[in-house]
Amino acid sequence: MRPDPVRLIVVGLAAALAIVAIAASVADERRDPVPIATGTIYSTADGDPIDVFAGPGDDPGTVCTNVGGFFYGSGGSCFEVEDADQTGSYVLVIPESRRKPPLVVGVMPAGASGATAHVEQARTSAQTRGRWFLVSLEPASLNATPVSVDFE
Repeated sequence: MRPDPVRLIVVGLAAALAIVAIAASVADERRDPVPIATGTIYSTADGDPIDVFAGPGDDPGTVCTNVGGFFYGSGGSCFEVEDADQTGSYVLVIPESRRKPPLVVGVMPAGASGATAHVEQARTSAQTRGRWFLVSLEPASLNATPVSVDFE
């Protein structure tokens, strides 16, 4: 009894598709995360509410940011790239004027495509640029209430 040629073709195609699917998933796991951009990320000259500049930190594997603007003063912070790849990193920027919104600025973890900030029940989606994100909160929303960020 000879095997049915149609059945052999179907089984062969199914096996080939399975191998391609496994190879694609392994390739996805090995893909390097999108790098964290450095240089000018947000700029008031371009219409952003704040200036954010990022560059390599003094310690290997770190990125340091300078965050500031006319209504926001100026400050800096550093984070480890490996930690940011896993969990993200962000800072809350409080304006000097109560009329301006507080901002959340940070880096999304590797593989994330969006961010949402939470203050009590209010949720605000982020504006993203590569792995960087910026969220403008309601001006009166921070009366000693913690801010959290979820990543999609």
